[in-house]
Amino acid sequence: MFKEYIRIKNNIFYSPSHNIFVPPEFLDQFDSEKILLEISGNEEKIFEFLISNYNNFVSRETLEEEFPECTEPYNKILDRLRRDKIEGILKLYGLITKKSGKVILYLSESPFSPEEKAAASKSQLLYRKDYYVDYDRLLADFSPSDKDAPQSILYKWIEDCSKQTSYDKRCLMILECIGFLPAFGQKSDKKWFLNKVKELIYSFKEQDITEYSGTEPLLFTRSVITAICEYIQAQLEIIIPDDNNKDLQSVFEKILQTFSTIDIPDDTTYNPLLLVAYYHYFGLANYRNYLYTHNNDFLISARRKMESAIQNAQKVDMHLQIWKAFLTYDLGRVYSELNEYEKAIKNIQIAVDLRYGLAYSPFFSDSIKHELYFEYLLAKIVQVDIKKKCNKLSEDKALNKYAKIKEETKQIYGDLNSDSSQSYLYRLLSNRMQ
Repeated sequence: MFKEYIRIKNNIFYSPSHNIFVPPEFLDQFDSEKILLEISGNEEKIFEFLISNYNNFVSRETLEEEFPECTEPYNKILDRLRRDKIEGILKLYGLITKKSGKVILYLSESPFSPEEKAAASKSQLLYRKDYYVDYDRLLADFSPSDKDAPQSILYKWIEDCSKQTSYDKRCLMILECIGFLPAFGQKSDKKWFLNKVKELIYSFKEQDITEYSGTEPLLFTRSVITAICEYIQAQLEIIIPDDNNKDLQSVFEKILQTFSTIDIPDDTTYNPLLLVAYYHYFGLANYRNYLYTHNNDFLISARRKMESAIQNAQKVDMHLQIWKAFLTYDLGRVYSELNEYEKAIKNIQIAVDLRYGLAYSPFFSDSIKHELYFEYLLAKIVQVDIKKKCNKLSEDKALNKYAKIKEETKQIYGDLNSDSSQSYLYRLLSNRMQ
């Protein structure tokens, strides 16, 4: 594979034809007769010094001060160290070329095939093919009797995320939490959480860039999470379904533009948790713009994005099926608007079943169940809406279904009070039963 190379020490080799330093595990690809040059002694010391300062400018004076015993080390090794790219976890150090009697060193791109790079990148969480999330684990530290569980959990999640020194781990932990965020009803707590998330994802370190051979996957991840936070924050401002507030319409237009500027390279396989979040909220941004404009292009795009999200959710959801419980609800509404009623009914039924299972799960506190009941009852209302729209239910039968949901709401929540989620359900049902 390597036609010629330079030996540095006994176990580090540089290939000028491929512009890389090669670690020992690739030695079997070498031909020992092709050694062009061996670096040792003072040159080796200088070389190691340059590597340790690879992100700094190294002047002639600096080298001469560091190595007074060497004759003109500047001309022998380097006039400037320029940072470029680092590939995978191989910690590739650079390229040596002779130019005007000098040797130039800079970090360079690896020539390895995608298969070789994948083998070297097992620790790169953003490139995982599957990433199953166990929400029992995320909620394991909280007692079902804890009345302040939603607030306590959000604060604990932010604390745990902030402790992650690796950018990819921190971002993926945040996305795990965002998947369950609809179960937390207090707007103030959600807003606090989302603002903290944006702080945590703002910056990454040099070691993160080194790990991922550059900034592209890190910037993609940051862009996705930022856009999701903006969508959720805007959604929290909606008071009634399909609110036609002009200010909000403008906000959602901008959010959709933000999502539209985020590109996924065709040759990159990103972690499915990152993709399910990206496609789901990109789809929601399209759907929200459709509700304001009634432009079918937004609806078609919403369907395409949410179908991609469903495919990725299969590589993320475990037994609680958190993402699918919310995705099938949203996709069912999209199919209904497209008059694809069989698909709409199928998806909304899945949403009802999954949300029922979540609402009656023994793992959650009463306060979290309170919000999960809301998600379950909301799906039941939309299920009747869709069946009525496609004439699967007559007007009288639909009214009867709404009345039963209202009775179930009363059994779960009791009499109407100032609780926002409860009053929201009663308002929806009253509008439909008039």
